[in-house]
Amino acid sequence: MVSAAEPIAERGWKAKSGHEVRAVALKVENGKVHLKKADGKTVIVPVHKLVDADQELLKKHFEISDDAAKGEGSGAETAANLPHPLGKVSGPVDAGGGSTYYVYLPKSLKAGRKAPMLFYTNSGGGNPGLIKGLTDYAELFGWVLAISVESSNQAGWDKNSSNCKNCLEHILDNLPVDEKRLHYTGNSGGGAQAFVNTEIKKAYGVMPNIGYIPQGVEEKTSVIYGLGGGHDYNRYLTAYAVSKYKKNGFHRMAANGHGSAPDDHRGDGMFWMHCKFLAKEKGKHSGEAKDFELSALGWLETMKDKNPQRAYSNAIVFKEIYGPSGANASALDKLIKDLASAPDNVLYHEALLEINEVSKKYFAPLGKNGGSSFNHENSKSNRAVTKLKETYGHIPAISKVLDAMLKNTAGK
Repeated sequence: MVSAAEPIAERGWKAKSGHEVRAVALKVENGKVHLKKADGKTVIVPVHKLVDADQELLKKHFEISDDAAKGEGSGAETAANLPHPLGKVSGPVDAGGGSTYYVYLPKSLKAGRKAPMLFYTNSGGGNPGLIKGLTDYAELFGWVLAISVESSNQAGWDKNSSNCKNCLEHILDNLPVDEKRLHYTGNSGGGAQAFVNTEIKKAYGVMPNIGYIPQGVEEKTSVIYGLGGGHDYNRYLTAYAVSKYKKNGFHRMAANGHGSAPDDHRGDGMFWMHCKFLAKEKGKHSGEAKDFELSALGWLETMKDKNPQRAYSNAIVFKEIYGPSGANASALDKLIKDLASAPDNVLYHEALLEINEVSKKYFAPLGKNGGSSFNHENSKSNRAVTKLKETYGHIPAISKVLDAMLKNTAGK
């Protein structure tokens, strides 16, 4: 639905997040207002993300109903009466048996709807700072975040598993978390514990960072989004774990060694896993699917100016893996067409796919038998990566990753 009234003259428009922009409101279409700034750029913002006064002005001027202002979202009410406040990290929460965790409940949680969860285990023990960088993505996709405090390399597998079991059971007993959509993540030994956790409670997805499947562990998951540095000494182990899942596995490398992946890589991984699940479950989760489509389109539109290459890549993931329909599909197609007009946006996405293929072809076979590889030179992958540099080396974000992959495996 497109509003037909004349534009609203330039004024300040304020989002609930506090961000404000001066612009002319051109129209409202499918629940989103098109705002033209003085520099000529147009930003598209979901009406429901604006403060109430601005929402009411748009609805009155463009003569749209409350439902139309929500676009094709579900209109479901926000969840209430939960054990912890929405929109902030709470804890440590006592899970019993000496186990505690921190938890983040997004303000986007809906009443009567169970949410996916990302459960974090860190090699050095858990603290709230490790999940704060992911809260924006939790809000976008409606995920609960939690992190075990006691799980660490020093504690050992048995104690870690006991702590994680206590935390997971406590969360499932007390919070609206969907047991079919547990996702595990962590760094290094914490990434390995993420795979161990799938034996405690089956996962839908695992997102290990510089992690590996420990010997003897029979992981139970549907998808894997592997994170890691291009010259990390665990890169072969992560690659092997990813390769086991074929099209349901993806290896996203960063321009570093054995260290933490950027939060935007983690956010992209959450988006990828969310698309994978809802692509097959739209019928059972129609309300959530509608809300996700609106949120994803708003996210991509916001990203378009700040990081068009990343926006294009995630837009293709959204289209090819999830596949929205109707007006949302049309909006996505237009966004992709606009972004594709810059060739490097397309090349950036192609490069990520090529890097994933190098991982599967040259890294994964070396990780099959286990064990970290220190100061290892991979001449076969180096030749393939050098060739990729000829096509993609002019893109800074890609060039840095390729340069890292050419190095001998190391720590930081």
